[in-house]
Amino acid sequence: MYAVHVCSFSTLDDLPKKSYGDRQAVLRAICAAGRFSVFEATSTLKLATTLDFLGQNKLYKTTGGEYPWVEVKITRAGKKFLATGEWVAVPAKTTVRLKPLPVLSRRSG
Repeated sequence: MYAVHVCSFSTLDDLPKKSYGDRQAVLRAICAAGRFSVFEATSTLKLATTLDFLGQNKLYKTTGGEYPWVEVKITRAGKKFLATGEWVAVPAKTTVRLKPLPVLSRRSG
């Protein structure tokens, strides 16, 4: 006896690849489905960057989900973004201060 397990990730797979950088299209797709798969989210750098932008700017919030699924809900800011295309950037919580590297002198001789 054989068993076959078919797993389909259709939240973002149905979105044309040319739309992976379209923040509104991606937000619309994940909020319509209510979830996305981490496999989908990391399938391309462009899609991962778009989802990171949407999450960092609190246009959706995660509400749970069992691996590999992430359940999401659109926020008020996300609804406004879909309606107007405008968002308020969320300031970063941490600031990284880089120290200049010491200048190494070359000894001649």
